[in-house]
Amino acid sequence: MELRVLVGANGNVKLLPGFAQRLEDAGQHDHVLSVLRLTETEPSIIGMSQNFVAVAQAPAGE
Repeated sequence: MELRVLVGANGNVKLLPGFAQRLEDAGQHDHVLSVLRLTETEPSIIGMSQNFVAVAQAPAGE
């Protein structure tokens, strides 16, 4: 398997106070998700996560 991406599943949420309330607010929902997308693969903070999602692909021809 070839690793395509390793994503921290929940570590950066700690950096956003009031995360649940912000996510429920229609005016902040898209902004919160944008911040999470920008930071979920950032190598300097990926280690904050207790959970990870790894996406891999089998090499071609095998």
